[in-house]
Amino acid sequence: MYENNGEEPPEFLRRHTSDAGPGSLTLDEPDMMAQASRAGLGLAYVGEWMVADDIASGRLVVVLSEWTPSCPGYCLYYPGRRHMAASLRAFVDLAREIVFRNCAKAS
Repeated sequence: MYENNGEEPPEFLRRHTSDAGPGSLTLDEPDMMAQASRAGLGLAYVGEWMVADDIASGRLVVVLSEWTPSCPGYCLYYPGRRHMAASLRAFVDLAREIVFRNCAKAS
């Protein structure tokens, strides 16, 4: 059951909450993870930038920080297919070139 100091639950919880009792909630969308965590439904592994205001205000706290090393820079997720589209291949190559160029300048 959702309980959050009398506040209205987030939209996705209104659609997916039932009276079935306790259970697990698995999400694959970072915004929903952050909303669920704000609602007190558990932990969320999201980018710190997404919840920086919540952390600063004390609504959320960082846990397990020693197990979550910082990852400066960017992450690019794409399907690991054998035959990547030419446009995606060009973008991945350009992104790598820019990152390596910037790293070389910083050294």
